[in-house]
Amino acid sequence: MEIKEAFDVIKETKEDFKNVLLERLRLPIINYYIFFLIIYNWDIIVMLFFFKGNAELRIEKVKNLYENYNFLFVLNWRMLVPLIYSFISCMIFPYVSSFIERKLKSTNENRIKDFFDLEEEKAKREKDILFTRNGNKTITQLIDDKEKLNIIKENLETDIRKLEVESSSLKTIKLNLDTEIDDYKTTVLNLNNQIYQQYEIYLDLIIIDTSIIQNVSKPFKNNIYELFAYILKELNNDDQIEDSFLINVINLKLKDFYINTNSYFEDSWLQNDSDKIFKGLSVSKIIEKNKIRINNREIITSKWGLSKTGKKVLEYCMNNYNLSA
Repeated sequence: MEIKEAFDVIKETKEDFKNVLLERLRLPIINYYIFFLIIYNWDIIVMLFFFKGNAELRIEKVKNLYENYNFLFVLNWRMLVPLIYSFISCMIFPYVSSFIERKLKSTNENRIKDFFDLEEEKAKREKDILFTRNGNKTITQLIDDKEKLNIIKENLETDIRKLEVESSSLKTIKLNLDTEIDDYKTTVLNLNNQIYQQYEIYLDLIIIDTSIIQNVSKPFKNNIYELFAYILKELNNDDQIEDSFLINVINLKLKDFYINTNSYFEDSWLQNDSDKIFKGLSVSKIIEKNKIRINNREIITSKWGLSKTGKKVLEYCMNNYNLSA
């Protein structure tokens, strides 16, 4: 165990010595000294390392070079001169290095500048080449896109022409429909006018009958009420009823009231002059108004198409009140 520790100590010491030696050898003066020592003693080095023969013969050869001089003096001198050169180099070399560095600085700067200029020019050329390649691709792609867009444009123009034809057809259809609608409106308006006139005839005939007849039979009275209810239903479904229709309905209600309350129209039921006037106008004026229609019953019947009840009322008035032509 102690032997192993001793070897470890020796190994560590050897490693430390090696590191110190290498660190010392890195000193400038050591490097200069070794350099000048080799240069100044080159002949001795050649004799010792490159001359053929044994070591004693080589040493004799070196001594023969300096047989006229004191060998120890020469040897010391050859060891001392490189040392002197080393000290001188240590003092002079920093200035020389600084001078050389200043001289080389501009050269290095110019070289670096030239290098960067060259790289920049190279990059520009590569960029131009890449741009040219991409430009060619872009132009080709644009040409392809243009062709595609032209095809799309042609398709759209075809669709537009088709839509224009369809639009023209739809306009023609619309005009025809508008014309038909106008015709229908005119027809409906004419039919409404006919219906209004027919309703007026019905109401006038009913008013004539209820104004003149003093004793109305129940079945006939029921027929009148049925027709009256039908007319009221039709009138309530139409917002464009003329005021004259409503007036006729009111007259009909009033006449029916007088008939049901006083069959002989006694004067005691007529409270004022307006009632008398109403009574006189209700009977005489309405009869006078409808004489022309009743006298032209064939025209009325064929033109307006009276219902069965209306025809019965018309026949009843013609036969009982001598109103025929």
